[in-house]
Amino acid sequence: MRSKLLFIVFFYSLSGFAQQPAGRTATDFLKKFGSDFIEQIQKGKPESLQPYFADSLRLMPEFQKTVIGKNHALSYYKAFLERFRISDYRRETVEVLDLGERVVELGTFDLVLTFKSSGKTYPVKGKYQEFWEKSQNGKLAMVTAAWTTAIKLRSPTSCVSAPCLLRTWR
Repeated sequence: MRSKLLFIVFFYSLSGFAQQPAGRTATDFLKKFGSDFIEQIQKGKPESLQPYFADSLRLMPEFQKTVIGKNHALSYYKAFLERFRISDYRRETVEVLDLGERVVELGTFDLVLTFKSSGKTYPVKGKYQEFWEKSQNGKLAMVTAAWTTAIKLRSPTSCVSAPCLLRTWR
């Protein structure tokens, strides 16, 4: 009985160390970003998203090198959208955590990717993580965005680069 009581006390004392869910202001801001992101990506206008980005933004796309900097991130999105059209894009937030100076959003996405050159269409499902930095006045700026997809490759070990992955889809 005593060991059970000690376990319960220990277990509840750990809850003080758990990360707190983000407040309403942060979650409302992230919902607005999510809807703006989908809208602007589908319109092919990623430059409208730059106010959300920190100058030192890091994009970590799957199968590619990390893209560092706000302007390079914009170039990445422009190059991507020159080659692909995105439709039927949905994001679902799984969890938002307030880490003090940072807010983290974890979620999933579903989209339809169309090659502009061939018109071939592919459904894509994946997961994303976005890290946001809080300024002194509480404003959030995206500092890191990473994502991964659940794409079945012909040979899982054959693709280690984006061009290889894109050839596999064709």
